[in-house]
Amino acid sequence: MCGIWGCVADQPEYLTFRRETALSCVQRMRHRGPDGGELLWQPPIALGHTRLAIVDPTTSGKQPMRTADGRHVLLFNGEIYNHDELRQILVARGHSFSGMGDTEVLLAAYQEWGKNCLSRLRGMFAIAIVDTRTNAVWLARDRLGIKPLYYTIDGHRIGFCSEVRGLLPLLEAGPALNLQGVSAFLALRYVPAPQTLVKDVHQLEPGSTLSWHAGRVALARWWSPPTPGARPRSLPPAAELQALVHDAVVECAGRHSRLACYLSGGLDSSVVASELVRGGFPVRLLTAAYEHPKYTEEADARAVAESLGLTVDVVRADALTTPQELANLTEVNDHPPSLHNELALIALARAVHDSGGRVVLSGEGADELLSGYGRLSRLPFERLKPRALGRRIRLPKHDRNSWRRHATCHSLRALLEQYPYIPFDDKLRLFRPEVREALDDDRELVARLSRVWVEAAGAPLHRRLRYFLVRVHLPGLLRALDTTGMSLGVETRFPYLDHRLVEWSMALPSRATLRWRSLADAVGAWRETPAQYSGRRDVTKVILRAAFADRLPPAVLRRPKMPFPAPLDDELASELGHELREYVLGDGARVLQIFDAPALRAWWLEGSSRPTGSFGRQAWLIIALEAWLRAFIPSAARESSDGIASALPFGGVS
Repeated sequence: MCGIWGCVADQPEYLTFRRETALSCVQRMRHRGPDGGELLWQPPIALGHTRLAIVDPTTSGKQPMRTADGRHVLLFNGEIYNHDELRQILVARGHSFSGMGDTEVLLAAYQEWGKNCLSRLRGMFAIAIVDTRTNAVWLARDRLGIKPLYYTIDGHRIGFCSEVRGLLPLLEAGPALNLQGVSAFLALRYVPAPQTLVKDVHQLEPGSTLSWHAGRVALARWWSPPTPGARPRSLPPAAELQALVHDAVVECAGRHSRLACYLSGGLDSSVVASELVRGGFPVRLLTAAYEHPKYTEEADARAVAESLGLTVDVVRADALTTPQELANLTEVNDHPPSLHNELALIALARAVHDSGGRVVLSGEGADELLSGYGRLSRLPFERLKPRALGRRIRLPKHDRNSWRRHATCHSLRALLEQYPYIPFDDKLRLFRPEVREALDDDRELVARLSRVWVEAAGAPLHRRLRYFLVRVHLPGLLRALDTTGMSLGVETRFPYLDHRLVEWSMALPSRATLRWRSLADAVGAWRETPAQYSGRRDVTKVILRAAFADRLPPAVLRRPKMPFPAPLDDELASELGHELREYVLGDGARVLQIFDAPALRAWWLEGSSRPTGSFGRQAWLIIALEAWLRAFIPSAARESSDGIASALPFGGVS
């Protein structure tokens, strides 16, 4: 619903920038809050806010918001869905309110319950509260990390913001590239918290808080996805899931009169659209389509809309765009547009914005919770095959010159062989030698993923995979949907990520989420790869299909998961594709300070001559990174002592 920015120092003299700099940092987020902006300049405290007024458009929701005594000041980005319920409780405890918004409720909740107020909140949020008497700062982020929150600390002061760009003027030495962040981005399509692409700029982890006072920092987790135990509960009735999803959809919809819903024609978004209609909400359905016939879900979306008594607006999207337009998008979005279909998401958000809409519901989250990624979810079955046949599981050699030495166990190594978007081996081979050496075979990234894997130790492999995807895969999707929507003043909401639904789903046994279509299909899969049998011989999200079997057309229930593909391989062979190739491979390309130029050019030539689908997605990551480097990292070309040009200020490994 907004953008927040702040900087708090020990003493006024440590607020070393002028008021105009603070104002500029806030104004850079105007797209996140087109309805107004405020700056509180009270050295050593500077706080700013840009407002997207959704719940309460009156001045009672203006931020920064102070308590009656002026001691505490609140900055808040997001939505508290249960603010009406909390308001009633707080009124009974003696609090009064001038409006009907959630910001006042949040501040009163903090006054009443302190930091423990977080457990009472349902919604998505990034919160900053400043104590003006002590100059102490408290930051908090929602359970799943739907709303972003970045920060930088230099000892005497802390800066925080909804976007990385707002913190760059606070970096004394200017922005420097974080190589660990680059490596993670190329593998995962985003940079997992607490790192970012910029050295010394961090992101608060989902479900975490940060307390800062007089240079001292304390980080804590206040919520984590339930760790799946070794003994799952018995199979619950599908009606429980139906009720949870319906309640979550109703809560996300709120009282908004101009609701939109992204509809692909697949199961997850169809369920959300169905429950909006069942709840009596007027809703506009939108789907994206490319000109290429094999890359569109338009027919499926129209069929679902017709079954609900609605129509769907088809938004035409491009798979690629020009370098100039890519630069513009990157500047606004604050992050490389890393999803292969991110341009389509931007086109959808623009359609919502242009019609006067401000809130859109999305079906993201169901795949991670309910084994929607069939090929990955079949890892346990694939590991069983050689064992059942009396063969050893053969993984690439685990030696001292490989990223595999940093993985904790065979099952994680098997997952990391297939999960990264640019495989570890390919990525490390393409890096310049000095970059590869600095990364130490991706030691930090693999160690981070290993820690997540260990958190679910003891659980069956199916359930461990679901936990991993919620913790590792989901944040990248949420990042993209937040930035694409908020770049146009559109807030995206996610019913499947209601924390009650998440906690319920994480306790499900594997048979509730994934099953074979028949015994013959299970036998047939022994002779095939996951790419051949996934979706054809098995059924994902079993309990979700059962829960809504009486509310959706049979074709939706039978439809296997579609990855919302983009025709990247086809478009990269076009004239525009050739222009983008020169953009990243030609003289002056910034990525060539990270990648070995001959190796990258050879890789590109081989991939484009034999496109497989994965090449287009991988090439798009490199194109997006090039655009981001040009927009955010200043060029400081120089010759190093060994004759290697160093055009990027590397911050090294952080």
